[in-house]
Amino acid sequence: MNIEFVKVRRKKNRLLMTEAIELFAFTLLHPRTVEVLDIIVEMKDLGHADGYCGWEDSNINPRSFTIELDKKLAGSELIKTIAHEMVHLKQFAKGELKERFKPTYRHIWHGDIVDVGLDNFYEVPWEVEAREMEEDLFLLFESRVMN
Repeated sequence: MNIEFVKVRRKKNRLLMTEAIELFAFTLLHPRTVEVLDIIVEMKDLGHADGYCGWEDSNINPRSFTIELDKKLAGSELIKTIAHEMVHLKQFAKGELKERFKPTYRHIWHGDIVDVGLDNFYEVPWEVEAREMEEDLFLLFESRVMN
């Protein structure tokens, strides 16, 4: 796995984030998949969200991802957001979640088209799964790394 940081100036933050990403990747994915991942982590002013995960190479079998994190995040909220976004990375990498662009932009969850709007964003299945898993992943991280 290759992890690159953009606008993460403090070495301590890079090390903590690397530990979290590696732990979550090996928890969520097969080791052979983890070996070939390329992840760019960028801290920026997102304003509207704490984090975002998107694939960079292919919607079919993505292995290159960007995780954007709001620069205001720190401590446990930063690690929980990384956990949440790593669940999305897992969903893309395993083909559970795909995006279709033609004829219109749509999300596909386990083969079924799911319409997403402002009224149902928090109820779509990939967001529900990410929210459900983020706390358990955080607790795993806390027990392994922060003690």
